[in-house]
Amino acid sequence: MQRGCSGYNGAGRYDTRAPNTPMKIGNAKTCAEACAKKNYPFFGFECPMTNDVHCQCYEGENIGSKPVETIDCKALVGDGGDKHCTGRAMIDGISMGGADIGSIYEV
Repeated sequence: MQRGCSGYNGAGRYDTRAPNTPMKIGNAKTCAEACAKKNYPFFGFECPMTNDVHCQCYEGENIGSKPVETIDCKALVGDGGDKHCTGRAMIDGISMGGADIGSIYEV
């Protein structure tokens, strides 16, 4: 379940990054497993590029009591634009985040 986007609605930035994951169906499982191995309860993506996307892990304190919501985080990118984060916004219904804004999901 998605818990919004980092830098939006009071959520902080990620706590650590796992290795980038490929921009393909199934990358959510890969990222979730990488964060679970590090004992993080939340994972997400930031900066979708041509071939891969940053996989990020979040502590529960950064998420707090954010409600469950489904949102295309890339749509929230501000005046700075996409920068080099020009990959697809969504893959299989999962937000890949955007430039300087990450998606947040429960592991």
